[in-house]
Amino acid sequence: MDEAIEPMECLSHLSRQLEQSLVCNFNRDISYNMTVQVCGEYVNFKGCMNMTMDDHDNRYVLNTKEFLAVEKYEIHTFTTSNRYISQVIDLRLIIKPMAPYNVNASYSEKHHASYITFDTPYSALPSKDYLTEKLVHSVAFRIQNNGQWEYQNITYQPLKIEGKYLKPDFTYEVKCRSIPNGDYFKGYWSDWSNVATFKTPAVHKNPDKSVLLYTLSPAILILLLIIFAIAFMHWKEK
Repeated sequence: MDEAIEPMECLSHLSRQLEQSLVCNFNRDISYNMTVQVCGEYVNFKGCMNMTMDDHDNRYVLNTKEFLAVEKYEIHTFTTSNRYISQVIDLRLIIKPMAPYNVNASYSEKHHASYITFDTPYSALPSKDYLTEKLVHSVAFRIQNNGQWEYQNITYQPLKIEGKYLKPDFTYEVKCRSIPNGDYFKGYWSDWSNVATFKTPAVHKNPDKSVLLYTLSPAILILLLIIFAIAFMHWKEK
């Protein structure tokens, strides 16, 4: 006998220019076959589209360019024994953005700071998209393969990390992720980007003046004695 059907947890991706998607899964493994349809008003028609089962991840997926950001959609789930459940989703409230990429991190000895930049799939588009300038980015950094990540949320670039917050002569690793800023679009963190690294310079300490003076004093004294001896001998010969 089929188990009771539970509502699915879903994530969306909305874009005017990139492929859109809806990914839904259950909180537990499902041992029976189902038909899952997404129904509502689309760009070019009104009706239902079937979601495809991804056996590897045990989830249902719909990839399309037909979603409308202003519409709510109904998900209808049917089992082979005609059990049924329906739920309503608002795609703009469950967005998981695409991950940032091309992360670049470098250290400027001139400015005593690290600078971090990255690209997003939306900033690279030829025209403004739903999520263009509507994301908050989390930048994480730490000493490479060691210690806890430190996080800083930004809406601008580049991120500047002052050298006083970094340890000298260490390699740091950096990664980024994005989330809708919550003004109109809401949702979840993207996957993490690739990891970039930068190295802080070693500290070159200036020698202590008292030590330097102590080191030079005997040499100066010997030089003065030699000069005095030469002058005395020259005077005596006269």
